Amino acid sequence: MKKYHATLSRRQSTLLARLRLDFAGLAAHLHRIQRDPTGLCECGEEETRAHFLLACPLYAAPRAALVRATGKDAMPPLATLLTDLALARSVLKFVNDTGRFPRLHRAVKDSAGTVKQGV
Repeated sequence: MKKYHATLSRRQSTLLARLRLDFAGLAAHLHRIQRDPTGLCECGEEETRAHFLLACPLYAAPRAALVRATGKDAMPPLATLLTDLALARSVLKFVNDTGRFPRLHRAVKDSAGTVKQGV
């Protein structure tokens, strides 16, 4: 069976799958399973995957970079962001730049041997 994200690490594939399945550990999901008292983002809105990826004002700068990386004038729909393999690395960079999932981040070496932060 072919891996859906054959060119991504296991951590990266796992994070994208969790975002697609709405099981990424954002506050709204944690609230549904009684692990978060409010389900709210630090900005005061319900922290859903749509809020995190498309709307949260706390992540406006990384989101602007994500829009630029898509080559479009506006953010693609949520379903496109989470299923288009051509956007996977850009979405992962956005997630990394937000710092929202620190347990999934770790220092990795790129092909030149330079240490960088990645998921």
